[in-house]
Amino acid sequence: MQMGQQMAGAVTESASMASFATPEVRGLFEEWAKAVEEEIVGFLKEKGSSEPSEIAARLKISEESALYFIGKMARENKLKVTGVSL
Repeated sequence: MQMGQQMAGAVTESASMASFATPEVRGLFEEWAKAVEEEIVGFLKEKGSSEPSEIAARLKISEESALYFIGKMARENKLKVTGVSL
């Protein structure tokens, strides 16, 4: 539940900030987001599976940001979430 709440919060905050961004800033964000997703895919190919905290540490981003990308990539069928625990 907490993971879902964190992901929802990150998405809501991103959407809120996007409304103020210029086209240039949105383009830069999209380029950065694509690079982050490519790093996540590379890390998972290397490691096989991982926890959000490990992905965050490897990419030097917050765990909340890692959860945002994991959720986004899962919705786009770019990766598969296979576990949730308490």
